[in-house]
Amino acid sequence: AYGARSPRLAPAALLQTIDALTLAGRRSVLLLASLHRADRLAALAQARSSREVIGEVMRRVEGMLRSSDRYALASHEELWVLLVAPPGAPLAELAGRTLRSNLMRPIHVTLG
Repeated sequence: AYGARSPRLAPAALLQTIDALTLAGRRSVLLLASLHRADRLAALAQARSSREVIGEVMRRVEGMLRSSDRYALASHEELWVLLVAPPGAPLAELAGRTLRSNLMRPIHVTLG
């Protein structure tokens, strides 16, 4: 039903999507990721570097999503990933481990 729409939503839109899925009786899983170091980067680096890091985070998240899944940057320190109708708990657990692994890899930026 989502088709060519972008997988990135505003936090409020993601919450509305969860409500709609719940009302429709569709199962979904919400993964939360804390981006602990994002605040340090924002404080120390130029705005361009911060945008590069957030852009890389979004590319990594989008690379692991199925066409029905969505995500939102809830803040500069928190990411929400919505898995729509996962086939089962093992896939949701694998998605959580994959998300963590993808986000733990170093991101290289040029400062200055």
